[in-house]
Amino acid sequence: MQINEDFDSPEIIVQVYPQEQLLEGVLNQNESTTYLQYMSSLYTAAQMEGMMNVHLLQLNAIDMPLTGWCASHPSAAADANIAAQLSAFIEAVLPEWTRTVYPLSVQV
Repeated sequence: MQINEDFDSPEIIVQVYPQEQLLEGVLNQNESTTYLQYMSSLYTAAQMEGMMNVHLLQLNAIDMPLTGWCASHPSAAADANIAAQLSAFIEAVLPEWTRTVYPLSVQV
C-alpha cells in the first residue's frame, strides 16, 4: 500500500458510523449495510495483506447529536462526540503513541 511506502510505520484508523448516518437520513437501510460491509472489507483486506497498523473503529450513537448535520456532514456537537470516541480508541489501541508522539504534536 502506498501510504506505508511514503510514511514510516503509520497507524491508520478506518472510522465508520453507519447507524448515525442512517438515523440522520443520510443513508437508507440498504446503503448503511453496504457502507459498513465495504469499510469492513477494506479493513479485512489490509489485515490479510499483513498491515497490522490498520485499525477499525465503528462509532456508536450513544449521546450522538443527530440534528444540525449539513449535507451529510456531522454537526459541531456530533464532531465533538466523534472526537471523544476517537481519542478513547487511540488511547486504548495505541497507548505508546499517546505517551510519545501525541504530546509532541500538541506542543507545536
